[in-house]
Amino acid sequence: MKKIFIGTLDFSYKQLNSCIFGIALLLLIALTALFYPKEALISRYDFLALAALAIQVFFILLKIETLRESLMIFIFHFLGMMMEIFKTKMGSWSYSQSGVLYLFGVPLFTGFMYASVGSYILRFQRNFHCSFTDFPSYPWILLVAFLAYINFMTHHYMWDLRWLILLLSALIFWRTTITFELSTGSLKLPFLIVLLSMGGLLWIAENIGTFYTIWTYPHQENLWHMVSPQKIISWYLLVLTALAIVYGLYPVEREGHLAYS
Repeated sequence: MKKIFIGTLDFSYKQLNSCIFGIALLLLIALTALFYPKEALISRYDFLALAALAIQVFFILLKIETLRESLMIFIFHFLGMMMEIFKTKMGSWSYSQSGVLYLFGVPLFTGFMYASVGSYILRFQRNFHCSFTDFPSYPWILLVAFLAYINFMTHHYMWDLRWLILLLSALIFWRTTITFELSTGSLKLPFLIVLLSMGGLLWIAENIGTFYTIWTYPHQENLWHMVSPQKIISWYLLVLTALAIVYGLYPVEREGHLAYS
């Protein structure tokens, strides 16, 4: 019983440490929704963008993140912004508040929310000293990530291929396992279960974001409603895109460990 308790505490601490950037953003979202003054000199969205940037600088100065990791965050920020611009133009969701730090109708803060996904994945694997078995070659990961990202936009004009991409990713990672190192031993799980769990966590974070009016889906304009659980699949596909960035900058070596050097 003591071993289980200590292991649970260790896992919880490392998990919270892994998503520190995302937690900081969610706290800012909630606190500004509750307390940010309407008469402030800068808008809430602009404040969130500046605060997110300040957090990144703070992390680098304290060596919580490296410059190389910041490059990964910038890449994911860019990809996220490009998708946001397209999706808002298509009416998938909207941003109702004013601000100056906008790009084609999308507040710059939103890119940091996407960047937090890549930050979480990298920190998670580093904190838990993750290793893999039967890990697929990087071109396969890049392919499924590319298809997932493109499908977010092309499904407005042609068939939605998300279920085919989901099947392809399942075939790629079917035999892959991931091992977490804890103070009480190691924990080995199928990698697909971990990826789906990440999609579920991001769906929870999305519900928090929409509840505190960062963005709004059409069905939430008059009254907030929970985001459909089907969105977990969309977030799972977004995680695949993040994997391609993380493993592109930090390849998985032959022995199954992420190369952090």
